[in-house]
Amino acid sequence: MSESGDAGSSSLAPAEVLASAGPVGVLSVGRLKPGADHDRVRRLAELTLPVAQAEPGCEHYAIHASVGEPGVYVFYGRWSSGPDVLGHLQNPGLQDYRTETFANLDFETTWLRSFEA
Repeated sequence: MSESGDAGSSSLAPAEVLASAGPVGVLSVGRLKPGADHDRVRRLAELTLPVAQAEPGCEHYAIHASVGEPGVYVFYGRWSSGPDVLGHLQNPGLQDYRTETFANLDFETTWLRSFEA
């Protein structure tokens, strides 16, 4: 399952993901837009990590900076279920972060489902 665009919008989470009773994940690669500020993206990441990690059903949430490609960031999250992902996408505590992050980065997003039983 792969989709490009604004990973912060629940309209871009496939119905299959949102309906999942089991673990689901998302992997997003963000590339710094021309004129965007690397330091601002880093500060935004530092602010959002504890908020996302404290969400109900969040099993793992991490943001990484590429070692070999400056301006490339990898976001990975795993939640216990689709409804937990929806809670993340609709979390009002992340709205300002989400808006500013998408203003600074272009994303390619892949939604994941677990092979776990």
